[in-house]
Amino acid sequence: MTDVLGTVIPLGMRGGPGSNDPGQISFANASLKTLIANAFGVKRYQVSGPGWLDVAGFNIIAKVALGATREQVGLMLQNLLAERFALALHHQKKELPVYMLVVAKNGPKMKVAQGDPEAGGTWGAWNGNARWISPHTTMKDLADFLSPRLDRPVIDATGLTAKYDFTLYWDAENMDARLRQPTERNSGPEAMEPAPTIFGAVQQQLGLKLEQGASMTDVLVIDHVEKTPTEN
Repeated sequence: MTDVLGTVIPLGMRGGPGSNDPGQISFANASLKTLIANAFGVKRYQVSGPGWLDVAGFNIIAKVALGATREQVGLMLQNLLAERFALALHHQKKELPVYMLVVAKNGPKMKVAQGDPEAGGTWGAWNGNARWISPHTTMKDLADFLSPRLDRPVIDATGLTAKYDFTLYWDAENMDARLRQPTERNSGPEAMEPAPTIFGAVQQQLGLKLEQGASMTDVLVIDHVEKTPTEN
């Protein structure tokens, strides 16, 4: 794996196994927390360390051997972080705040999945409103989609086992800027209307509810990491 590190303005992750560019993976303006989470295959909220882990943005362009798996790329990125940032960490179980996804009082409002099971979904933000369309989606998929947007685990406690066709829109104005980039124009009728918070949207549009809770979760505790990487 070869790489180039530096500060940049755009944000995103592209390439790697399973993409249209499997021989190269790139991160743009990624924080150390994001890089660590990707390297170890965890969510950002599972990385515990100093606040500045979320501040500095780095650009990584890495060549990947053709045929490499996601797990192998993760190990390569772990080695890069250890060599360039002197990263040292350990695993620890911690009780973290979570959201429990449950069925609201009047029952679910989603439609059971119909049509092409291979149809892809879309997600994007425009003018502060976000919209997610996802056909043939399980409740676990929904929980996994919500987790990074709420920056804490979302646990499916609905008991619903079918697949559904989801359409969800909400006000993303006060959410993390990394999760409301205008990835596509939101052309739906809701684009120009005031949208609810993501909590209100889940309840009003899906008939579900997010309740606060706590759960023991595996966490990566940072023992040491340098703010500035060594030179290439």
